[in-house]
Amino acid sequence: MFTDKLLRHQMALRAGAALDLPLHTKNTKSLDIVLEEHIATVTRALEKANAVHATTEEKLAGLKGELTELSQKMAQGRRGGGDPVQMETLGARFLREKGADVGALKEVSTGAVAMSVKTVTSGSTSGGGLHDPYRDDVVSVPRRQLMVRSLLPVVRTDKGAIEYPKQTTRDLNAAPVAEGALKPESNLGWTLQTVPVRTIAHWVQASRQILEDVGQLEGLIQTDLIYGLDDKEDTQLLLGDGTGQNLTGLYTNALDYAAPYALTAPNKMDRIGSALLQLALNDFTGTGIVMHPADWLRIKLTKDQTGAYLVSDPITGKVSTNEASVPMLWGVPVIPTKGIGVGKFLVGEFAVAATLYDRWEARVEASVSDRDNFIRNMVTILAEERLALAIKQNGALIRGDFSGDA
Repeated sequence: MFTDKLLRHQMALRAGAALDLPLHTKNTKSLDIVLEEHIATVTRALEKANAVHATTEEKLAGLKGELTELSQKMAQGRRGGGDPVQMETLGARFLREKGADVGALKEVSTGAVAMSVKTVTSGSTSGGGLHDPYRDDVVSVPRRQLMVRSLLPVVRTDKGAIEYPKQTTRDLNAAPVAEGALKPESNLGWTLQTVPVRTIAHWVQASRQILEDVGQLEGLIQTDLIYGLDDKEDTQLLLGDGTGQNLTGLYTNALDYAAPYALTAPNKMDRIGSALLQLALNDFTGTGIVMHPADWLRIKLTKDQTGAYLVSDPITGKVSTNEASVPMLWGVPVIPTKGIGVGKFLVGEFAVAATLYDRWEARVEASVSDRDNFIRNMVTILAEERLALAIKQNGALIRGDFSGDA
């Protein structure tokens, strides 16, 4: 470099060495002056370069600070904390650049979105309507009242089967005994019963679009699926025949009605009263009466010779004068349900007669992994429950038919 050469010449002159340099007498500067001027020029260039470098470092530091602050705000927005990062949408940018008044329009986004741009009109081929339509409540199919479960004690279990001892023999021979005499013997027999846990389930498919567009549908679908489980459970608890995957129902296992004494021209109320007596003679107390709603209405329509209703007040709808919310007959709650056929009835002390075991309470699950759901944007929604019904005292249940009664 030029600076190195000048320094070597200066050192040689100071050492007394002769240098072969072309020198001119006019306007000739000494080597020291030339070297000093060159060093000053180089120094100014270095200072200028350092100033530019410092400015660049300051700018880089400022940019780094801005990037750090921006990343922190974005992280807070993703976590839901702090002020969300406001990102200008394509629509907002378009309106701003065109000078439109967007005072009341604001779009806030805290994540990545996918969007496509289509012509927006009020027509059927529009990419989106210019106004949101009014959406009324969803109209659902009517549901029948479910009450059979409420008659039974319910126990949670974590087993796949239920074992319980069931009494098969009860020969009681208690009697007064004389002093020194042999006391009488009674006979009690038991057997171990096993009841399997059964599964009740069903499912529906729905598109992800409709679930996202109509938010209340997801809740309604779940509600309907749960109701479907309850509806089938109600029927199984009453009429399950125990074959295949069916429960063994209450009506199926009940004792047949046998009038304790002959009834003259009985009506439905007479028949129920007689069944309750049969139950009492078996040492059980009636806690519920199950019948079809049509039969319950016929009972409520019973009139005396003057045309006055005997059972119910047609104005208030109450049975007798002390009914609150539960229908009553002979002082026993009535459960009107379509789960039992018209003309049939079931009376019993249900808490003693049977126990309901819940292995899984009713649950709802959704998955996009079912078959080709993922590529079709479909969701499979499944509802299921697992339960077992143990009939422990058949004698606590009486079933009958009063279809021919008045």
